[in-house]
Amino acid sequence: MNNNPTSEYQAEKLLKLALINKSERIYQILNNVKGSPTYKGSVFEHFLAGLYNGIGWKAVVHGGKGDKGVDILLYHQSRPSQVHTIIQAKNTKSRLSKKDIRHEYANFFGDDFSSSQGASEKFQCKIFIIISLNGYTENTLQLTHPKTDTHQVSHYTWNEIQQLIERYSQSHQFQNVSRHKKTIIKKEAVKKGINAKKMGFRFFIILSFIILIFNLVSCPPEKIEVDRLTDDMIERLHETKLTAIRKQDCQNLNYPLETCPEALIYRYRTLYGDKTLKTALVVYFCGQGHFKKGKCRAFEKKALYVLTGK
Repeated sequence: MNNNPTSEYQAEKLLKLALINKSERIYQILNNVKGSPTYKGSVFEHFLAGLYNGIGWKAVVHGGKGDKGVDILLYHQSRPSQVHTIIQAKNTKSRLSKKDIRHEYANFFGDDFSSSQGASEKFQCKIFIIISLNGYTENTLQLTHPKTDTHQVSHYTWNEIQQLIERYSQSHQFQNVSRHKKTIIKKEAVKKGINAKKMGFRFFIILSFIILIFNLVSCPPEKIEVDRLTDDMIERLHETKLTAIRKQDCQNLNYPLETCPEALIYRYRTLYGDKTLKTALVVYFCGQGHFKKGKCRAFEKKALYVLTGK
């Protein structure tokens, strides 16, 4: 008798840890899931699908016995009925070998010798991601396939999963901040309405003036230091449309266009300079190539506008 909880239930527990970005704990749990290889794989698949659903994709778990290399189907919001990406997820303690990758390629591209249909043709999809929890053996990723020239194949490791967890956590923080902000605004509106009647017009004007002066003195735009984009910042960021180069970055990284700007900001914050949001915004507006050449000073005002609104 199998006493394991369902794979969906186990995945939900992992997603709760992902909300607070407990990636190390998640890695330990995934590596020590008790049960059959099929059960361990199912937990991993549902967890990954939950992450993708949480950052704006529609992810459908398709895996099971004889899944032919299709564990998860990803759909983009711009084309909800067309499969955008096929994911094969591997939760094994051993690293994937060349033999394993050849097998996955055969499932995705099809077998030319037997003329069997591959997942790519079946789902009319040319993007394939293999996600291995514990990576790949030496030189495995040098393996090629004749059809990789016309298809996009990516090999993810724990590093990419950690990035997904961070984006999942950030996405839910944005939602919680938005809900909390609406609640505060509603309460403050009611409170101000009551106080205005009690205090009288003159005292209300004086109080508003004091608050205004306090905000100007305590929060000068040049000294604001934040490590998360607020709702207001995201709104100002979206005032500038994505350039063709940024759209290409979004596609290459499989970021949904609706949330891509803020996702790119967090990525650039990690990759460049002092890792502040201001630096990341400068890179976003100026471009990575120009930033590396030190030609982005003119974009600092634009970055400060997103951060401060001024």
